[in-house]
Amino acid sequence: MQVPAYVEYEKATSVEHALALLARFGPEARILAGGHSLIPMMKLRLAQPETLIDINGLSELAYLRVTGGELRIGPQPQNGGGHDVGARVADALQLVHLRAVV
Repeated sequence: MQVPAYVEYEKATSVEHALALLARFGPEARILAGGHSLIPMMKLRLAQPETLIDINGLSELAYLRVTGGELRIGPQPQNGGGHDVGARVADALQLVHLRAVV
């Protein structure tokens, strides 16, 4: 069994809080936004951050929208609305395409 090294864990309550935590813990801190690549690397000790700052659940980062003809996807789009992200991206890309054609 592979076990990551000891790490501090902080749960951000807002974007401002996450930024304050990053400033406080410095360059050895890492953002945890899903963990699908970071956690396995930590288990293999290929990544050894001193602090993890968890931004999962921050609703202000859960966006997928078309603004000025651009598709903008926040770092936590899966938390926005509970719909399939792939379908939401496809819908948004169709909207962008339709605006470009018209």
